[in-house]
Amino acid sequence: MNLSQLVQTNPDFTRSINLVNDLGNNSASKRYVWSKSNGRTLDAILYALGEVDKQAAFSLIGPFGTGKSAFVLQLLHLLGAGGKEVQKNSFDLLKNAKVSSLALLENLKLTKDKSFTILMTGKQESLHVSLLNGIADALKKHDINSRKLNSMIQSSLKSNSVDFKKIIKELDIELYQKFSRINIIIDEFGKILEYAALHPSQSDLFHLQEIAEMRKSDLQCNLMLLTILHQAFEGYAKYLNKQSQNEWAKVQGRFQSIHITEDPEELVPLISHAFEVNKIPKEIKGFVTETLKSSLKQSFIGKSWSNTELEEIFQSSFVINPVALFVLPYLSKTA
Repeated sequence: MNLSQLVQTNPDFTRSINLVNDLGNNSASKRYVWSKSNGRTLDAILYALGEVDKQAAFSLIGPFGTGKSAFVLQLLHLLGAGGKEVQKNSFDLLKNAKVSSLALLENLKLTKDKSFTILMTGKQESLHVSLLNGIADALKKHDINSRKLNSMIQSSLKSNSVDFKKIIKELDIELYQKFSRINIIIDEFGKILEYAALHPSQSDLFHLQEIAEMRKSDLQCNLMLLTILHQAFEGYAKYLNKQSQNEWAKVQGRFQSIHITEDPEELVPLISHAFEVNKIPKEIKGFVTETLKSSLKQSFIGKSWSNTELEEIFQSSFVINPVALFVLPYLSKTA
């Protein structure tokens, strides 16, 4: 029997997540691997969403390849943004993970099981243009034809004068009978910040502050505002004058900054999930068992897993030398 008949690479791990294209994609949702660190991140967000007096505005910050988009996709699916079937599968996946977020999700009382999601990918353009076009696109996607909202959006685009509080409140009136939540997600937000830094006289980041300050008492739908960044706001503002930097700091102060990091040990199960292993012959099972026994005597395996978990990891990734499997995440992080 050829090795290719026993194990293949999981095709779901060969491409990165695209939030716009993958929202509602069951396959993209099922491949997610919960770890302790991203479980803590989920807990922090859900706790804030469940508290009346807390602002639900977040900045997810982390370098390329740390799983920010995959995490946000899973969060949106849990909040009902991808439909009931995807939401149920995401709940089931979370139940099997060793995280404590289920009770926090139940406290959100997602009675309508639906989220109206405004999903944008940042471009080199003004913030208000991105937001207005994002709202217009979301209305079309959800088949909502509101003459008043569309008129407000078009007139704002023409005049460059926008009252986002007024627009969000009108959106809330239009949506609350069908939707539990309004989610505003800006991926690649750094591109909008780069544009703002290059055009400081046109900077309109204060709109984010206006939206972030809208509390639950202002709306009937629950509002979440989330930006995804490679570095914190000040990293994009370092060449601005002191006054502009102070203005940007005020905006960032309205957001709960969450730095996305993974403990290298937590990446080991992720590597093992990248393989699809068919029925393993007895000879290879015996080899895996002996390899595990020998490896446990060495110092390269941490204490994060039980013997049962380690056996599953070794069986699904038996094509990789165990030393390489456990050392690779550390080498990758150092690089």
